[in-house]
Amino acid sequence: MAIVKMKKLTLAAAACDADELMQKLMWTGSVEVSDAASSVEGDGRLTPDERFSNKLSELYSRLGGYEKAISFLKEYEKAPKGLFAKRRSYGRSVYDSPSEIFLNADRITLKAREIESGIDDILTDESRIRASLAFLAPWKDFDLELSVRGTLTTELVAGSLPRDVSHNELRDELAIECESAILETVSESENASYICVIALKEDLDKIGSILARKGFIRADFSAYMRCASEEYSLLSQRSEMLEIERSNLKTQAMKLAQELDVIRLACDVTETEAAKTEAQKKLICTSSAVILSGWVPEKKIGEIDKILEGYECYREFADPEEGDDVPVLLSNKSIAKPFESIIDMYVLPTYGSFDPTAIMAIFYFIIFGLMLADVVYGLILAIGGFLALKKLDLGKGIKQLVKLFAICGISCTIAGVFLGSYMGDLPSAIVTAFGGEAFEMPLTLINPLEEPILFIVVSLVVGFVHMLVGLGIKFYVVCRDGSFLEAFFDVGGWFIVFAGAGLIFLHKIVGISVLAVGIVVMMIGGALKKKGIFGRIIGGFGAVYGFVGFASDLISYSRIMALGLTSAIIASVFNILATIALPSPIGFVLFIVVILVGHLLNLGINIIGTFVHASRLQYIEFFGKFYEDGGRKFVPLTTREKYTSITDPDKQD
Repeated sequence: MAIVKMKKLTLAAAACDADELMQKLMWTGSVEVSDAASSVEGDGRLTPDERFSNKLSELYSRLGGYEKAISFLKEYEKAPKGLFAKRRSYGRSVYDSPSEIFLNADRITLKAREIESGIDDILTDESRIRASLAFLAPWKDFDLELSVRGTLTTELVAGSLPRDVSHNELRDELAIECESAILETVSESENASYICVIALKEDLDKIGSILARKGFIRADFSAYMRCASEEYSLLSQRSEMLEIERSNLKTQAMKLAQELDVIRLACDVTETEAAKTEAQKKLICTSSAVILSGWVPEKKIGEIDKILEGYECYREFADPEEGDDVPVLLSNKSIAKPFESIIDMYVLPTYGSFDPTAIMAIFYFIIFGLMLADVVYGLILAIGGFLALKKLDLGKGIKQLVKLFAICGISCTIAGVFLGSYMGDLPSAIVTAFGGEAFEMPLTLINPLEEPILFIVVSLVVGFVHMLVGLGIKFYVVCRDGSFLEAFFDVGGWFIVFAGAGLIFLHKIVGISVLAVGIVVMMIGGALKKKGIFGRIIGGFGAVYGFVGFASDLISYSRIMALGLTSAIIASVFNILATIALPSPIGFVLFIVVILVGHLLNLGINIIGTFVHASRLQYIEFFGKFYEDGGRKFVPLTTREKYTSITDPDKQD
């Protein structure tokens, strides 16, 4: 439960050792490299090495090729995909010698590119052939070669007409204008008819005008030489050949997909090399030396020092100075670790301030449980979450979030026992449907549907304690910073007031007296923050006005009851719908469908609402009492593991 202390690392080493040093520092995952090069911009003797920019360009170009190959080949991979896909593990030595990996990956990528290009070309050809076959199909009974355009004195005009045009009427019309014109019907379809007109060339204009009025579309046979049936047959044969070629290429792709792990490893190695190169760009470089500036967690100094002892170099670990942009790293025990994700979604505390993760985790656990209080829902969350952690290969961020929901599932189960919710009132609803009497489950302390007032009182009590702890943290932080008087007047007054309010129930006069002292202390604290008589008067009364804000924040905790009640009511409605037709055979079917669909829907909707509102109560009502935001996350130089994972260095690949 702390913000890790940071040390500023300054390292000067020989240029020939720079790459090896960066690699070893990267494996520690404990050094954030600062942009030292920008501080000496313009000094020609101390500039980032141009090699790094060129190397980065090369790495990202290579990475693009690998990603494209993965995108293509994964469609032909037989291994499990999606959530159930397992990442392959490798030892560190693989990352330390990337040349061979790149060589193999480049070979596979090149082959994948050739296969993909071949398949794309075939698909293009097939699309063209399909269009040609569709075009030629109506003309298969047309015996003339499609290259024939006519004779010296005649012209052949072929094309299509709308289906509703009468050919007999068209023949009559053509006969009137051009006695020598001949119209032949080639074929008919649902929407069109296909005709051929032979006429003297001198009559073409008349023929064209008549046909245009009828909606005639002339066919373009310029791409064909043989008769339509021959062209159709040849294209069909070509289509079959292309299908065989495409099948062969797909077989090659499936075989090549067996080597996808090589490209995946190359992707991660490339990403890691790029990260290291990005860090090297931040170094100050000369022809013989490099200077690194960065941040290291204090607890990691020994590990870093041990690495640097093997090199001729100068290093210094210094405390942060005023004005330094010190990164923030939270350190919490495993049970509280998942709750760091809640803080990450908000904003990190400033360096040197208070890390509330562990305390927040306790209240988040309680509030989440009360909002989604149901034994079965909680078990689904807990068991499902822990199974997902065990069976699925999840990324670090997702893993922490799943662990958070699994832990909160336990709180939902516990709260569900005391609120008597087992998929709402399902046990009682089933008994009632079979003629029994409604009942409450054992250990039920509060029934939200029948005792909402008691439930809201519990919610407000939890909220009051939550905010009181927030004030206590502020008192501790202010005292820790040496401002004891400020802590007493600014925060201590609140505790005196609350103590007085409690004492009123034991001894009215004593309670009122203590309450009055607390108010005076608060007014003095508010007045001390202001200057001038008028300002101090306003400040004093303003401090007392803080009770309004406190009361407003306290009322916000009524959302605990609201969400808990909403979940219970929706569950109860689905239970009524599910049992309405019992005990008939159709009723059993309806029961199973409604229970599965309805309660999964209720669980899904309320998980989202509970997560959002439980987080909001931390961000606004709790953090608002003491939290100092604005911290920057500690981002160390480390490996990038998207497709693979790294085993312990002592293990085999």
